[in-house]
Parts: sequence; structure tokens; C-alpha cells
Amino acid sequence: MANKTIKTTDKYPIKFIPNGISVSKDTLWLRITAKEFKPSVIARGGYNKGAPIETFSFLMPPTLAYGYTHEWEDLTTIAGAVREITGELSKQVAVLQQTAQNSFGTPIIGDSFGLGQKNDAPFTYLNTQRFTVTLDVLFSVYDNAKSDVFDPIKKLIDMSCPEMGHTSAFSTDIKFPYVFEVGTYTGSDEPSHLINLRDAALTQITPTWNGPYIGGYPTSASVNLTFVDIYPVYRNRDAKMAEIEVKEKAGSPKQ
Repeated sequence: MANKTIKTTDKYPIKFIPNGISVSKDTLWLRITAKEFKPSVIARGGYNKGAPIETFSFLMPPTLAYGYTHEWEDLTTIAGAVREITGELSKQVAVLQQTAQNSFGTPIIGDSFGLGQKNDAPFTYLNTQRFTVTLDVLFSVYDNAKSDVFDPIKKLIDMSCPEMGHTSAFSTDIKFPYVFEVGTYTGSDEPSHLINLRDAALTQITPTWNGPYIGGYPTSASVNLTFVDIYPVYRNRDAKMAEIEVKEKAGSPKQ
């Protein structure tokens, strides 16, 4: 996979395309833009959004997986606890009844012991985890195995990791991983909402290197990427994101 310049209206002309694949204005592209992450207890979103650092454009892979995880739980009710207690009592009563029957020929209490009606515990909503997107991006060599395959993957790996440096002999500076804007666009730069993550963390990147190897570098690779949306999941999330985007374009303080 090489950096190929495609003549379109796209303002990001550098694209990664598997060797032998033809593209057109209808081709769907995956655009990943890295931005600096600056945590903040004041900003509503929990951090200040940095300016875009670098943009990667990949041919959209054939398979895309969404992940929505909702947590529900069985809750133990007072009635359920009472059932457990009375269940133990009923066992003890049965022993006493049998003892009285054997000793006196008659039970000391009635023949039955009421336990109440069965009452199933409710299934209650607890939480919704962040939305995830998982996909596999393909790379293959055009001219140079290192620059076409290894280097862009290594750059993504570096951006997903924190950076540690020394500001002085007695101080260590830790920079957070980058966050990413992830979206899908046609060859004519029209947005597609198949993927529309304004701010996402790259939580997993798993490259699989493939030979033959030239100059010590693989000639092809597939990279499994998992992005997690920083914003919570709600039914009206898209409308809220659009509202924030309008405010930011109007120059209002970032949310």
C-alpha cells in the first residue's frame, strides 16, 4: 500500500490503497484524523480538543463491526430475601412436625406452612458502555515495503500510545495518546454517516504482518483497529452531536 495521489475534490489527496485496486468517485474512504488530547476538569467533554495533527485516508474495508453494550442486572428484592428465610424455616418446621408425630402421634402445628406467592426479581437497566467500531485495514506494497506498509502502521501505533519525556532532571512529562476523528467519505468528498465519530480513542491496534519480506519489512499487512467513542451513547446522540458542531462552527466555546 502506498501514498497515492487521487485527483478529486478531496482536500486530503494522500490515500492508502491496496495494490491492484481501482477507485472512483463512488469509492468509500475511511478517514482517520489524529488530534491532541488535553484532559480538563473544566471542559464539558472532559478535555480540550487539540488541532488536527495528521489525517490518514484508507480504502473502506469490506467488513465493519459496530458494538453497543447495555448492562442489565437481576436485582434481589425483599420478597426474594423473605422467601429464602421462610424456605429455611419451613425445613425446620418439617423436622419439628415429624418429631412431634413420632413422639405424640400428632403434629404440633398445622399441616401447611405458607411461603407466599412466587415473585420473580426484576431485570433492571444499569448502564450503557461507549460505542465501538472495529474494522480491518489492508496494506500492500507499491514501491517500498517500509514506507508503504510498515511506517504508516507504526505511526498509528505510536499515536495510540502515551509519550514519556523528561522536562528536567527531577521532572517527567507524560503526554496522553491522541484522540481520533473517524468518518467515512465518498471519492468526491461527500460525507457518509456509516462511521461518524467526532472524538474516539484507539483502544486496540493489532497488525498482522505478511511476507515475503523485502529489506526486512513485510510486503503486506492487515491491521485490526478498535475505536471507542469518547461521548456516551444516547438515542438522541446524533442530534446532540450536530448541535455541538453547529455551536463550534459559530465560534462559541467548545462543549
